[in-house]
Amino acid sequence: MIKKYILYVGTFALVIIIPAVATERAGTEFIFTHLNTDNGMGIHNKAYILALGLLMSQYSLMGYDASAHMVQLVYSRPI
Repeated sequence: MIKKYILYVGTFALVIIIPAVATERAGTEFIFTHLNTDNGMGIHNKAYILALGLLMSQYSLMGYDASAHMVQLVYSRPI
């Protein structure tokens, strides 16, 4: 029961409190129009950088989904 409240407080801190107290913020124009290609790896193709960014977000979603299914199988295994 207490773990649920820790999750709520942590989510509130990350989503509400930290952005509220940030001293420097980027504008929406900068966020949606600026693409930093000076990443030190020599990758300057914007399409390639976009594809890698989308791939990384998919890895995050798939990793969460795989963990959820594994936990489900562990709890529903026959004893």
